[in-house]
Amino acid sequence: MLNYILKVVEIRKETNDTVTLCFKQPGLKKIKYLAGQYLTLIFRINGRRYIRPYTFSSCPGVDSYLEVTVKRVENGLVSNHINDMVNVGDSIEVMPPMGDFVYKTNPTIKDVYLWSLDSGITPLLSIAKYMLFTEIESHIYSIKNQYE
Repeated sequence: MLNYILKVVEIRKETNDTVTLCFKQPGLKKIKYLAGQYLTLIFRINGRRYIRPYTFSSCPGVDSYLEVTVKRVENGLVSNHINDMVNVGDSIEVMPPMGDFVYKTNPTIKDVYLWSLDSGITPLLSIAKYMLFTEIESHIYSIKNQYE
């Protein structure tokens, strides 16, 4: 399994503690992924190697960039590094997409409920985009966390 080097082409500040990193697809070997999968980012910080998975917030066939959304975690070394230090033009090493939390098309399912808490919404964003793009007959509902 070979890793990729992706270039950051845009950084969107989503909230005061959350950013979306937008990566350009590699020129020769495109990264193929499914809505709901994650991308593992690799950083060297203070001489140590850190590996962290972040779910795609983009959707294949819908978004032009590979995107991951990262919320700052209190005392989180990597999430704080991403929010504070990563810039447009930086190159980041990533592992191939992984994960089984994906939506498989099923024509008999007409109603889908998506429920998440806090930053767990990113795989659901990707899945909702996929469904809205491909599932003409489905209805998608989101459930707000009543404890917020």
